[in-house]
Amino acid sequence: MTGSANACRRMRSRTRRTRRRTTAERPSKMQGRTGGVRRRVGAVGVLSPRRRGSSSALGFFAVVVAAVASSADAKTVRERWVIRPQIITSANATFSPDCYLGDRRVLLVNDINPGPVLRAEVGDVVKVTIVNKSPTDAVTVHYHGLSMKGYPYSDGTGAVSQCSVGPLQTQVNEFVAEDVGTHYWHGHTGMERVDGLQGAIVITDPHDEDEKLLRTLYDEERILFLQDWYHREGSFQRTGLDSLPFRWIGNPQTLLINGKGQYLPCLESEDNCVENCGSAGGGYLPEINVEQGKTYRLRIISGAQLVGLNLAISDHAMMVVEADGTLVRPFSVNNLDIMPAQRFSVILRADQSVDYLYVMETSVRFRDSSLRGRAVVRYDSDVTSPAGIDTNLFPEWDAPPSLDSTLFTRDITKYYDHDILRTSRRDVRKLVIVGTQGKRLKNGALRWAANNISTTWQAEPLLLTSYLAAHDHHAEEWPDTEIPGTAVVPDRPRHPFNYAEPIQPQVGEFVHRADAPGIIKLTYGEVVDVVLQNALALNGVAEMHSWHLHGHFFYVVGQGNGTFVESEDWKKYNLVDPLRRDTVAVYPNGWTAIRFYADNPGVWPLHCTQTAHGVMGMGLNFVVSPDKLDRPPPGAMSCLKTSLDPHDSETCRKGGGTSSGGGSHHDTGGSDWGKGKGKGGSRNSGGSHHDTGGSDWGKGKGTGWESPRKNSKSKGQTKSKGRSKGNGGKKAYNKGYHYGKGWRGLAEGTESSRDNTNNAN
Repeated sequence: MTGSANACRRMRSRTRRTRRRTTAERPSKMQGRTGGVRRRVGAVGVLSPRRRGSSSALGFFAVVVAAVASSADAKTVRERWVIRPQIITSANATFSPDCYLGDRRVLLVNDINPGPVLRAEVGDVVKVTIVNKSPTDAVTVHYHGLSMKGYPYSDGTGAVSQCSVGPLQTQVNEFVAEDVGTHYWHGHTGMERVDGLQGAIVITDPHDEDEKLLRTLYDEERILFLQDWYHREGSFQRTGLDSLPFRWIGNPQTLLINGKGQYLPCLESEDNCVENCGSAGGGYLPEINVEQGKTYRLRIISGAQLVGLNLAISDHAMMVVEADGTLVRPFSVNNLDIMPAQRFSVILRADQSVDYLYVMETSVRFRDSSLRGRAVVRYDSDVTSPAGIDTNLFPEWDAPPSLDSTLFTRDITKYYDHDILRTSRRDVRKLVIVGTQGKRLKNGALRWAANNISTTWQAEPLLLTSYLAAHDHHAEEWPDTEIPGTAVVPDRPRHPFNYAEPIQPQVGEFVHRADAPGIIKLTYGEVVDVVLQNALALNGVAEMHSWHLHGHFFYVVGQGNGTFVESEDWKKYNLVDPLRRDTVAVYPNGWTAIRFYADNPGVWPLHCTQTAHGVMGMGLNFVVSPDKLDRPPPGAMSCLKTSLDPHDSETCRKGGGTSSGGGSHHDTGGSDWGKGKGKGGSRNSGGSHHDTGGSDWGKGKGTGWESPRKNSKSKGQTKSKGRSKGNGGKKAYNKGYHYGKGWRGLAEGTESSRDNTNNAN
């Protein structure tokens, strides 16, 4: 029997010997007065959630299955995504997004760029079958903006949450949709996002009162998917990044809107270009069709791999209403900054003359480039006369950002974790992460790092390694458990220096002595502040970095210029109505502070979303209480040691077992766009529990929230990376329980109320 089959047998042995743990054994810092039924959901990989296994897990899971089945709203959303490579040539010109024909390889889902839109409602079971037709690429798909509570093995992060889908193999990702808003899927194994492997996610909740009210403001919606496009594929770029000497190909050649753009040299010459690139109806100048008098919600997604973008539309203002799934206090802008992997929704009124075409244009932020991406907003199909765009709408590429200072969560009490903003500073774990650049000790290769640790990846998924380490009977209690093959990232830089100056000699050893993924251990229930501090690259340039946290949303509590000074800058934190999101920019020569609640057991990367920076090591992994995870699904075991044999997965499949986790709890309420109050209530939709309370678009009241937990430990014998781990000795527990806390609604924040709240903490 192969290694993976043996591992499955041993894990089945563990899960048969479990016991429940009492509430008294598991105190909660955030335990409140009210609670409710919280569902547990199964983890997935190649397989669907397990419905067999330990009796302690099975009983609760059966209740969940019944709740899902009884919901009239819940449905199963099935997607089949076929990934295959194509070569852009004159004979294959339809795959060129910008007219250029240069034998460039692309890697697409269902042969389109951007790929298909994944749409679901809260509570829906989503099953995405990934069919990898590439003979050479291993791929994963990350569902960016979905917290994946209870589905840590389906996050889609290669070498972290799961094994990649090997060449000519198929994998099924299954999860329950929970996080309302505009989100984004993309490849997350190497640089396949560069090759077009990405698309939009839209999650709606027809029962959410605020979403209902927002829906009354517009007639239709459109998706704007923004990209920066290179004429060299991701594998070529990656080779240059890893080479000695370092080779960087520079800024992109074209900016795309909804997968199309015009490479400027192709407008002047047809050499190596498609014919009639600039002609009307040629297909390379995207069109957004609108009807005069209607109002539109534009869901804007940045799929850029490197550059920050700014979007403007001639003669049209935009009202910002959503950022990364969070409804914000509405405000109007003439242009919108959007950094890589961020998402916004804006309201656009089609209130101009039908006698013109209106130019939609993107420009580059924080990199020295004059590139423009263009589309047209068309009121009438017969009009050919374009209206020029006022170039003064665009900020200079290095102008200080103004958008973030106007982004505030509209109703902070809507979110189950909002109480962490009231947590005393002494109870908050404080991290300072400095993103620096340096050279690898082994060979002098240029790398990015976080607190001197440049992350690299191992063959075995880090989540599986962490699970096995935490459940070994020799292991210390978490967080003292040693996770083999990892490098612990310090909570603060060992040698702080002036980050406005080049890296200085006293910083010491730059990169960990061995290739390893960087980790920071967190315990379930911790409230964590992370200050992301920018520093100069080795060439003296201060770059913008767009950081994304998997598995959680965070509150952007502070931003500033220069070096973060803890004794002073924390006093400026907004702890009243900060924006809740999952991707945030750290601007040149600046810092950004975020706060989150570590309530999602698993392994969750925090990394720069700019692809080149990420693959060069700019990131780390939060390992959150892996002792509370149930055993992995068979699909997560399929690349353990040397086996990818489907027969071994089938052997695991027969073993059953439940991989479960948390969920997300949303408080919503009756409201109106101005002011209002709503009556409480609750509903179950596809296993997603919602307590409704009063809220409004400006002011609101409400009561009740809950955030249950799940803990699980197992015992047994297994092998990992050649190390023998003995029989169990730890008692297992597997119990979901619930807690909540009453709260009062917050009115629109004022500077004085923010100051009072900050000083109280």
